[in-house]
Amino acid sequence: MRPSALKNNHGFSLIELMMVIAIISALASIALPNYLQYREKAYGVSCLSNRRHIEINAKARYAEDGDVEPELIDIYTCPRQGIYVWMSTDPGSPEFAKVLCSIHSIEATDPDQPQRVTIHSGSFADSTFDDLTNSDNWTVSDDGIINSQNYNMMLLEGSDCSDFEATVTATLVSGNGWGFFYRATPNEDAKQKVDGYTFQLDPGAGDRFLVKDAATDKTIASVKIKDVFGSSFDMNAEHTFSIDVVGDQHTIVVDGKTALSFTDDRYESGQTGFRTWRGETEFSDLELIQK
Repeated sequence: MRPSALKNNHGFSLIELMMVIAIISALASIALPNYLQYREKAYGVSCLSNRRHIEINAKARYAEDGDVEPELIDIYTCPRQGIYVWMSTDPGSPEFAKVLCSIHSIEATDPDQPQRVTIHSGSFADSTFDDLTNSDNWTVSDDGIINSQNYNMMLLEGSDCSDFEATVTATLVSGNGWGFFYRATPNEDAKQKVDGYTFQLDPGAGDRFLVKDAATDKTIASVKIKDVFGSSFDMNAEHTFSIDVVGDQHTIVVDGKTALSFTDDRYESGQTGFRTWRGETEFSDLELIQK
């Protein structure tokens, strides 16, 4: 009589048992990372959904003088570590404050999270610019909106940084487009009067979003606007764009949609600013945060 396959006390052969263990291990390798990612995301959402509670909590820990009401500048959620809050009693000199997460009571002391500094927040009413074209083609209204016309190039003083996030609202009133300088330094001999990058909404280049090397005016990255928004994009409407730059990685989002994502390392740091050509553009609400 042939010996039967080895069995355990519950009637499973060793091969069957090994197969069950392998299947369970495979499922765990897929499910566990998804669960951890979901938990971290849920943690962040739950914290930010209580923004007002966090703000009150932060102000209570930040203000040394009871008569001073600190300004909430930004909130950043760090999964597993808590909440980072940027507060200031002087909007011109924001400081970094760490507070307890109002939900999980975990102190936000992650040493690996880079400190973020708000360089500019809001309008331009009290801002100073380097006028690179020595012209009078731009004005700042009482409510802090820049109106830039014809050929104009300008850099925001004190905006020098390397890694950063910038969010700006822009409206093309008329003409062929507008540009936003970043990591830029003045250079009279450069094509756009600076060495650095310029992100452009550029109907004159075939209705494109593009980034140029401002020194040579040559395109580094480009995409047709219709490939991002279809035919629904109104060139002359108000649009909000954000630029996130870390090292050589550049990510540009327009109205909540990623327009460009590319790598380039030719410029490491510099100022931010604006340019117009053959037209008129309004810029407002710059939020520039250095990482």
